[in-house]
Amino acid sequence: MWLVLLFSCTEQGTNLRENPTQLDQYFPLSDFVQSQIERLDGKKVRKTLVLGERKEEVTQQLDQVGWRKELDLFIQSDINKASLATSYTTEETADRIVHRLIDGELGDVQEMKVIKDGDTILELSFTYRKESFFYLSEGAGSMTVNPETGLVASYEVSGRQKVWFLPANTMELSAVVNP
Repeated sequence: MWLVLLFSCTEQGTNLRENPTQLDQYFPLSDFVQSQIERLDGKKVRKTLVLGERKEEVTQQLDQVGWRKELDLFIQSDINKASLATSYTTEETADRIVHRLIDGELGDVQEMKVIKDGDTILELSFTYRKESFFYLSEGAGSMTVNPETGLVASYEVSGRQKVWFLPANTMELSAVVNP
């Protein structure tokens, strides 16, 4: 799932799938990120990427297409799909929304949290896990939002992939958006 993010750190293009929002049952992560992408157009991001033992730091100025690639994992982690309509429990308080995958249900996103102040989103986070007999992919993502501007201030993604008989691959990305 996070391989798309790894490719976004290069100049190579990728074909990205759209993640159709078919329901409004859960927090609309894809819609939120899409609205951020429009506002991030032309902004710079300072990223630190750690792949296994290799560390790379880079600053990029991204247009909407670049931001769409950069934040694709967040868009793909939206759980508003018809196939997931009854797969999550929801706990909501004045300052928090938490969606958790129900035991035995199929879904890659294990948990999604939204921290807010009234209608203002302050932080989003999710964990995911995809597993088969030969393959394991797991990780987490989080995004903080500047409460004054409503614009993404920073985001982090970490992940681990393990294919049967091969060593695990790990990745950590932390990024700060320049205002």
